[in-house]
Amino acid sequence: MALKRMGKKVITIDLNPLSRTSRTADITMVDNITRALPNLVRELKLLGTRSTDDLSGIVSAFDNDANLERSLARMRGGL
Repeated sequence: MALKRMGKKVITIDLNPLSRTSRTADITMVDNITRALPNLVRELKLLGTRSTDDLSGIVSAFDNDANLERSLARMRGGL
């Protein structure tokens, strides 16, 4: 993905954790966009009080593959 080569992080909102978009993004929110955006705004307000070092640590520790696996497991549990 071109943005990754420019040192940018790719964040996506996708209902399908198996999609190419979900799998290639740095951070995937598996959700409906109308529900995800208000949740994202709420979390960003909370994170806005954190230090740059804290925020960098959160981003570096995030594992999108594990996030997608948890999302799939949660979806399977709901069936």
